[in-house]
Amino acid sequence: MSNPSYVALAAGLALFAVAQPADAASVFVANHSFEADKLGDGQFRNGYAPSGWSSGYAEPSGPANPLAGDFNEAVPDGENVMFSATGYDGSPYYQGNVFQQVLDGVAANTRYTLMVDIGRATYIDMADFAVQLVGGSDLTSVFASGSFLSDDIASGEFRTLTLTFDTAAAFEGPFGIRLRTFHNPAQGQGQRVTYFDNVRLDASPLATAAVPEPSSWALMILGAGLSGAALRRSAVRQRLAGSPVA
Repeated sequence: MSNPSYVALAAGLALFAVAQPADAASVFVANHSFEADKLGDGQFRNGYAPSGWSSGYAEPSGPANPLAGDFNEAVPDGENVMFSATGYDGSPYYQGNVFQQVLDGVAANTRYTLMVDIGRATYIDMADFAVQLVGGSDLTSVFASGSFLSDDIASGEFRTLTLTFDTAAAFEGPFGIRLRTFHNPAQGQGQRVTYFDNVRLDASPLATAAVPEPSSWALMILGAGLSGAALRRSAVRQRLAGSPVA
């Protein structure tokens, strides 16, 4: 038969169990693999934001359908990718930049996980780049940013970059994704290109500790008291049982 004091204590302590987070929910990303623009083999559109995305004026970026020899493997999703270039053309250094708003605000106690496949082509050096979760009216406030060094990706291959952003409180306002490349003067004036594909964003509630109600606190304290009394009685019985007979 169960000891009621232990049952009460167990019920109280169970209130401190950490709640398991729910499964992640996908956040819609328009044209996530850049397939909306129909291109033939080897075709690309420079200075053209892929459908569903935005960019600055004449940014050196856009959708592309790589040739078979551009990579040693098939592109991660579909046929197209998005390229973003950097370099120097006799005027100021240029660099690519595309972005997309995906939410009108974020939820409290939530982890946002962004995954993007990054490609390094066989025929050209890879540009320095950043994958970012951003906010603000013009999506320039950076909440999280991630990158790889060019040596982290073998020539002709893709690698998935994963970026997380945890919220404590909810807030309203534009929230989105930015993919950009940067010119590094130390790399000289030659053109460099980074490829992006298969952009995914998930949202999952963070694990939180349950907060006991006042009645639950009383139950837990009662259980602890009863358990202590039971342990003391058990100790007394053990001492009596072990005492020598006079």
